[in-house]
Formats: sequence, structure tokens, C-alpha cells
Amino acid sequence: MYRIVVAEQNPATFHGCRLEDLDDKDAAAIREGRMVMAAIGLEKRRDDGVWVRRAEKINFTVPPDVVGEYPHFEEIADEETRFWASDMWGATLEAPAGARAVWGRLMSPCTVVETETEPYELSVKHTGYILIRDMHGERRRVSAELLSVKPDAA
Repeated sequence: MYRIVVAEQNPATFHGCRLEDLDDKDAAAIREGRMVMAAIGLEKRRDDGVWVRRAEKINFTVPPDVVGEYPHFEEIADEETRFWASDMWGATLEAPAGARAVWGRLMSPCTVVETETEPYELSVKHTGYILIRDMHGERRRVSAELLSVKPDAA
């Protein structure tokens, strides 16, 4: 099980990014309390119930009401925060094309077609989804956390 955590960063440090380093619009929004500086993290729950951070992106400006925990990136109301969370989700849970895997609660066998990406500026952005071919040959788009690549096929 995975979750996204959007947490407010300490305004005194911002992990290397100072308020003065931001563009005027973002800095003003933070000073006025309309935005906060935040980190977006992807966590996985271990069998003993402890959440372990798998990935983190820092120095985002987000509305204060976005700070919280989300079982899936699609539940984040703020479009820009959701955009970056889905990229982290897909990049962290990426599966190699051609790998044998299982997906879903029933652990149905499948083959990975590709980790879905889309063009973004001069690079690509992960969508958070993986394209698979199920055991009947049907092509499906599944959320990356529902897929488990078989260790012998990774």
C-alpha cells in the first residue's frame, strides 16, 4: 500500500530554497498565507504498519488546504500538486517493458507494455499509470501501485 504525503516545510530552511529565491508571485502568496512551501513524498507501508518514504520532491508552493495524506495522487484537489505527485508515483513505481508481473487484488498475471509518460517541456512526465497486456491479451491501463513485477523477471 502506498500514499502521497504533502507536508509543509519549515519556512526558515526550505531545504536550500529561501523565500527570496522564489519568483515574486509565489513569495507574496507565501507571505500572505495563500500558499505554503511544501514537500511531496511517496510512502509505502511495511508489513509491520510503519510508513517508509520511497521518494520526495521539495520546494513546491501549494495551497495550505492541500497539506495532508492521500491514498492516491488522483485525490489531490490542486492540479499542480497532483501533476507532480503523479510524476513521482509513476517514476518511483516504474516497471520495465516486457517484464512479467501480476496486477490487482487478485494478482492476475500480465506483461508490462510500458510505463505511461507524456511530453513535458523538454522531457517526459510520468502519468502514474502502467500499460499492461493481461493474460487474455487485452491491453489495460492500471495505476502503478497495483502492479507487482515478478522478481525473476525484473
